[in-house]
Amino acid sequence: MRVLRWVSGAVWLWSWYTMYLKIFRWGHVTRRLRFNPGPPIPGTDIQPKPGLPLKVLFGCFFVAPIVLLATLIAGRHQGGG
Repeated sequence: MRVLRWVSGAVWLWSWYTMYLKIFRWGHVTRRLRFNPGPPIPGTDIQPKPGLPLKVLFGCFFVAPIVLLATLIAGRHQGGG
């Protein structure tokens, strides 16, 4: 339980920092957490789509805090710290 707590905390910090970079530095995501595709590839009308790394980042961004809170609550109910 303690390992899961530390891992979820680290993933939470990593995902929120990376999302900050994607929003404010790289511009891949808007402030409302929507994918912000760049212009289509020149000479085509192919629209960029979010890839697996961005989808994983969104999953970690939303799930890691929930897992951390669940492990903290479970640890308190078990009497451990």
